[in-house]
Amino acid sequence: MRLFFLSLIVFFQFSFALATPVRVMIDPGHGGEDHGAQYQEIKEKTVALGVALELKKLLSADKNFVPLMTREGDDFVSLSARPEKAINSKADLFVSIHANSSPALEAKGTEFYFENQVASNEETELLANRENNSKNVKGNSVPDQNTDLENIMTDLNHHEHMILSQQLCQLLLEAFQQQIKIKTRSIRQAPFHVLLAPMPSALIELGFISNPGEARWLNESVTQYKMAKAIYSGLRRFKEKLDKTHKKNVN
Repeated sequence: MRLFFLSLIVFFQFSFALATPVRVMIDPGHGGEDHGAQYQEIKEKTVALGVALELKKLLSADKNFVPLMTREGDDFVSLSARPEKAINSKADLFVSIHANSSPALEAKGTEFYFENQVASNEETELLANRENNSKNVKGNSVPDQNTDLENIMTDLNHHEHMILSQQLCQLLLEAFQQQIKIKTRSIRQAPFHVLLAPMPSALIELGFISNPGEARWLNESVTQYKMAKAIYSGLRRFKEKLDKTHKKNVN
């Protein structure tokens, strides 16, 4: 029986393929009265939106993608509404864009996250708690009335979601390493509310706004374009890899 379930996991992992065009939900973190991390006049919400809008332009120019946005201006969007927008828009991928902060002013670099209910370490747990700190998160619990088979299928789909999200993060990290001269710290797992969307999802912490030098660098339009271009490259590679793997396993 266990071998049967493992076979199902492998099937799900390699049967996933992205249609063309790919619908990408771009999620600029924070917005409105929620400024996010801040250094002097530089706000996380503004940096995230700047990168997101540049990414939207790049995806719009590529017939293989359709960009969608959780917000396109300085608007507040609740944490629960962000994955809901992805689901309602039938998005294929979800990319949430943020900037980090730390009590250690020397902290710097880009980090990539995919969803897990257990954080990788204490630092990651603190970050997830900060990003999840919103009175607008829907937390109503619903009794589990699924059958055993439905629960098993849910677990398998979640396993596939995590594998694909990890692969997406890996390709995004590689694109950043190749295109941007900035320290790429790691790929980590964390219980971010916005990553609960049931499609491959990644959360990018572009850099540390708490670091004065990095904050000023992140605030530059040239930097925001370069980061958007790196994200775009990672998304293209992710689609190409899945399409190639799917074609190979189908034939």
